[in-house]
Amino acid sequence: MLNLAQTKSEPDEFDELLERTSLRWTLRVGAWLKRFIHNCKHKDKKLGPLLTEEIEDVRRWWIKRVQRRDRETTGYPQISGQLNLKPNAEGVMTCHGRIQGQTLIYLPNREKFTEKLVQQVHCETLHGGVALTMAAVRERYWVPKLRSLVKSVRSKCYGCKRFNATPARNPIPGQLPEDRTTVGAAFEIIGTDFAGSVKYKQGKKSQGNSYLAIFTCSLSRAIHLELMASLETDNFITCLKRFIARRRRPRVIYSDNGGTFIEAEKWLRQLR
Repeated sequence: MLNLAQTKSEPDEFDELLERTSLRWTLRVGAWLKRFIHNCKHKDKKLGPLLTEEIEDVRRWWIKRVQRRDRETTGYPQISGQLNLKPNAEGVMTCHGRIQGQTLIYLPNREKFTEKLVQQVHCETLHGGVALTMAAVRERYWVPKLRSLVKSVRSKCYGCKRFNATPARNPIPGQLPEDRTTVGAAFEIIGTDFAGSVKYKQGKKSQGNSYLAIFTCSLSRAIHLELMASLETDNFITCLKRFIARRRRPRVIYSDNGGTFIEAEKWLRQLR
């Protein structure tokens, strides 16, 4: 186990830039800034689009920066001895193992730059899993506790959240009432409501309004229609009498809380 006790350094404007943007954008901004400084100091101006060498130069500057900050921590001597860290020709600390010529650039795992680099590699592998992202990172860099860092990056990745999201389950259907499932005679249990208005002609120019009283069976879904001149309670009671005379007397009647139905209910209760 590597003990990485660190002291938190104060963030500066470069850290704020890296915090707000992606690694690719940060490197390009740094490359344009460095080209601007070069053109201000030298007569040989650099023109045209950015070159790969310019972007890699800024990347090395960031790597040296995070390594320099890591050397100020208390746990650096221990990790330096365990990984056999040595500077290469460009001044970048690399890990030296048993294989000659195969060195990996050391990056501390608690730096924002390292997290952004893992995010970039994760996207370049088309949102690969933990093993694929780790393998891609370790082609060039060595990061302590890389697995936990990759898991943290994947848990924050919006693309992975969309890919791994489970489809919404259909809601559990509600239970049908007993009046809808118990076998019985037609129009023994009914529901009633109004439809309309239905316009009709009165002479050549004038028009009148009429309505329909709908009686539907809760078991067979059969429908009985009665024509009403208005929505008054007396007209509905007349339609209900015609329905009972034609079909049968229902045992249960369902309706909404319309004023006409409430008054009709009072009339039916008085008949009892």
